[in-house]
Amino acid sequence: MEIRGATIHPTHDVERKTPIRGYFFVERLWNGDYIEELAKLTESTISITPVSEAKTPDGDFDLKEGVIIFSKSLNGWDGKPIVRIHVQSESSIIKEFNRALNHDLIQYSIFALITLIFLSVSLLRWVSNPLNLISDSLDAEDPSIIRSLQNDKTEFGRLASLINRFFLQRKELIKEIFERKQAEESLSADS
Repeated sequence: MEIRGATIHPTHDVERKTPIRGYFFVERLWNGDYIEELAKLTESTISITPVSEAKTPDGDFDLKEGVIIFSKSLNGWDGKPIVRIHVQSESSIIKEFNRALNHDLIQYSIFALITLIFLSVSLLRWVSNPLNLISDSLDAEDPSIIRSLQNDKTEFGRLASLINRFFLQRKELIKEIFERKQAEESLSADS
């Protein structure tokens, strides 16, 4: 049985400064019907157990299952706990939140995967392919391999133009060296 009491004051005395005009007591019997009514009202499972020496937590929850557990000691007139009330409720809000969170997690994962694939393809197209062409051109000593890159407005286009210029200057230098050797040979043959 639960008993509550309060002092009676005039209605206009919100701060209760006037002399007490009486006492008001209310009692509630915590029987099976009342507990069942509370359980229906709160859409939960309610049980009352004797107080044990082992301290059970006042509140707990299982987010995965959407369950909220509440436990509270009910004290007697002397302030000592006499029973413990346990309330367990499944929260549709938490379940819906978990469902939405899982749904959003899947969406974000798919978005991240698509973004990663796009970045990989882009990196391959805009970086790896031009570098492979430049590398092949230098290995083969053939500037015609990178001719398609020379009109590109990126750093790779500038690099391709520089490599092409290098090959032209190299060709001219080899030609000049060959002409000088011929000139020297013809001078030494004439002497």
